[in-house]
Amino acid sequence: MGVRFQGDLCASGDRDTHRWSDYAVGSEESNALLERDRAVFIREWIESGRLARLENGIWRKDSYLKGLCDLVRQVTGLAETLRSVPSGRLRTQT
Repeated sequence: MGVRFQGDLCASGDRDTHRWSDYAVGSEESNALLERDRAVFIREWIESGRLARLENGIWRKDSYLKGLCDLVRQVTGLAETLRSVPSGRLRTQT
């Protein structure tokens, strides 16, 4: 079930992360620690600007990754637009 990680996972620098091999894959304890570590990793990549540098740099040269980045930007733009529309003004099609 899933991928078995070996060794330490650390976003950067000294961080309180856990050893993946110490826990059974898919266990409640392992999943909770995975989510905590994932949140730290994502936050650090966004706050440090590393993700933006990849999106605006080397990933633009790969058509697949460029397409994914463009899709995320489009969805983010749509979500921001929808947040500004009063809920009574939205209609759904049946």
